[in-house]
Amino acid sequence: MRFKRRAFPALGSCIQVGAATSRTRGRNLGGGSDRTERNFSFFGAPVGLVFTIDRRLKPHSWIDLGLFAQNVMIAAKARGIDTCPQVAFAPFHDVIATHLNLPPAEVTAFGMSMGYGDPDAEVNQAGMPRERVHDFARLVGFPESLH
Repeated sequence: MRFKRRAFPALGSCIQVGAATSRTRGRNLGGGSDRTERNFSFFGAPVGLVFTIDRRLKPHSWIDLGLFAQNVMIAAKARGIDTCPQVAFAPFHDVIATHLNLPPAEVTAFGMSMGYGDPDAEVNQAGMPRERVHDFARLVGFPESLH
């Protein structure tokens, strides 16, 4: 949560999300939602992926799905293609399941935009804060210099 509080201001102005918008979870006070609309249109990327998983699987299988998605992102980057994972799709499983005709056992985990990013875009110039490893992980058996 601490990271979100620091990261949001860095990105907020780049994606046209002001204070009034952030207080209303992405909705501007006029009733629309520029950020939400861009998110659900895969930020204009030519490819949008939706990752699903069988809801009957155990939690460790979600780790497998995350590792698979990470490999998709690494493979794409190796080919000069940019990606953006998007958890915002998960709460809208019912709509997505209907649209994609998913079997009842499948649940939407997340989406991913894929395309060629604009390195000059303001959002890609934002200095994102980074947490120190020892602020979120406990390393046991490693020299202090690696922390």
